[in-house]
Amino acid sequence: MKATQLRANLYKTLDEVIATGKPVRVERKGKVVLLVPEQDVPKRRKFIKRKLLLVPDEEIIHMDWSKEWKYEK
Repeated sequence: MKATQLRANLYKTLDEVIATGKPVRVERKGKVVLLVPEQDVPKRRKFIKRKLLLVPDEEIIHMDWSKEWKYEK
């Protein structure tokens, strides 16, 4: 497809790419650009596994936080 054709049918072409999942090749100035739908990535794959707490739960429960606490009026 030429860029001029894409311009004339932009929304129709975008809807087609979304509906079918098939990429569309667009030519402009001798170069080819692909319109491709973004792949859905499950949310859990976006997270990075980290181990942040290195102390037992009981130790955290009984910690004295009074030095860290700042009361503001």
